[in-house]
Amino acid sequence: SISQGGTGANGIRFMNGIVDKLAFSLNYNEDLMLTPSFKFLAGSYFLYPTTFAPLSAFGSFSAVSRMVDYHGTVTVTGESFDVEKWNGNFDNRASERTKLGKRGWNRFPLSQKWIADGSFDCELTRDLGSVAEGIYNALTIDIFVTADNRLVVSQANIAGRSFDLPLNGGEEEIMLSKPYRAYPPSGTTGPSTIVRVYTGTNYGTNYFGF
Repeated sequence: SISQGGTGANGIRFMNGIVDKLAFSLNYNEDLMLTPSFKFLAGSYFLYPTTFAPLSAFGSFSAVSRMVDYHGTVTVTGESFDVEKWNGNFDNRASERTKLGKRGWNRFPLSQKWIADGSFDCELTRDLGSVAEGIYNALTIDIFVTADNRLVVSQANIAGRSFDLPLNGGEEEIMLSKPYRAYPPSGTTGPSTIVRVYTGTNYGTNYFGF
């Protein structure tokens, strides 16, 4: 909930938050899109000064060239599928707990199993046995603009999930959306996904795991 702020408030500030969900999307003829979903314990109306400038220890990709579809490559265990679209979804599945005497949420316990999954779309051109349901592979998404402007998503242990096989007329292509779920390399421990961000001398190389 948003508590009342002072007179003349010109904005809202949120405090004590987590990123509960994170979604990547890379489609043909589009920019790479990153969509986070937040949960905050508190928020209030706030009067920001005219000189206000948000501080960031890690900078922003908005200061460099955009990452668009032709910068990205998708590799499935060395396969050469002509992937036209990729989606990656990460969900902490955080719960929401309240407390008598407190406005808004009290905490966000990670009481459920997190989920990392996604899908890639391609045309059916050959046997898909290597990415069939229950078959494990490694997936790498590399969006490369320059050595100092690069993002790599590595998932070393993805399992194919069931999918529909659309049957069109004999003179039409068959497009597939192939879903998968990512697991830790050992099956039980460690991150399922490593995301590396390369910025060169600006902010170095940073990564996070999920």
